[in-house]
Amino acid sequence: GTRVVIAESGLMRGDIVADEVTVAGRLDGRIFATKVTVEDTAHIINGRIFHSVISVARGARFEGRMPWRPPSYFETLDQLPELTT
Repeated sequence: GTRVVIAESGLMRGDIVADEVTVAGRLDGRIFATKVTVEDTAHIINGRIFHSVISVARGARFEGRMPWRPPSYFETLDQLPELTT
């Protein structure tokens, strides 16, 4: 499967779709992934993390929501939902 890593010095703006995502840097956007790991160095601004399994390290800064979805949600994700405020 696909794996995306945002390094500690990295900045990502936009949507990420992958099987597994690790965030150690800054993210301004959405993640659609079955498994998400948020490291203690992460700073997620205005984020939405759609996940089945998530771990968030102590010290991580997270502003946003983390809606849970079943694994089948990602298998049938052929187009991304529109951004909503």
